[in-house]
Amino acid sequence: MKIFGDFFTFIKRILLVYGILMLCRVVFYILNHELLGAIQLNELPKLIHGALIFDSVSVFYINIPFLVASLLPFRFRKNSGYQNFLKWLFVATNAAGLVLAVADIVYYPFKLARIASDDLVLTQEGNFGSLMMTFVVDYWWGFLLYIGLIVAMYKGFKRIKYRPSTIANNLLYFTSQTILFFVAAFVAVVLIRGNAVKGTYPISPSEATKYARPELISLVQSNPFMLVRTIGSKDKLNIPNYMSPTQADSIFSPIQQVRANNLLQGRRPNVVLIMLE
Repeated sequence: MKIFGDFFTFIKRILLVYGILMLCRVVFYILNHELLGAIQLNELPKLIHGALIFDSVSVFYINIPFLVASLLPFRFRKNSGYQNFLKWLFVATNAAGLVLAVADIVYYPFKLARIASDDLVLTQEGNFGSLMMTFVVDYWWGFLLYIGLIVAMYKGFKRIKYRPSTIANNLLYFTSQTILFFVAAFVAVVLIRGNAVKGTYPISPSEATKYARPELISLVQSNPFMLVRTIGSKDKLNIPNYMSPTQADSIFSPIQQVRANNLLQGRRPNVVLIMLE
């Protein structure tokens, strides 16, 4: 419908992100199929359903700024300069999200799980920069895949022609576009929160078990959903302070001194050595 041209243009552009993420998932499976296992034909509908639910969280997390900028109820949206701004906003924000999606492809064999917030500890390592450069060199094809997906996203955006609303009356235009803005915002919030009809709400990473058997859970999950949802998810261990270390040592000390003369007299200590990696 031409009177809602702005809104339908936005929908087409968002669907482009879904397509890119689904393509990443296909590549993810092809390159890690030996670890994930075979997919039965009757499993595909549930896998796709679950993947779309998780991808919806990722898509709208990434594209909140793009949604707001695209659906502002003002006519200046049809200006070529503003549309050019939307193009680069779209590419920049989604390129940031694709970093995680592509990184999952090459990192999965090392962790056997999607990248989550606990992996951020690696960024605190002193050699993180050199480690990343080595990773890029060793997995150069992943870097080329990432560049190729960004180019595809850029070209896809340009092929989606912007269609402004044909409503001539300014009051009717502002009213209708404002309603569409809040409808889109409401839908985005529902999709970001996850499956409100069936399952946990907001959606959690474990929800993937309802759409796939354990071996294929990582195929359903997506990033940046996993990164955002796992931040702060681990409960902090509350260590009670019953007494000071000095007072505890006065009652019993685990450190025992073995005297040389005891060894000479054949009284050997009972020692158990536990090695942890």
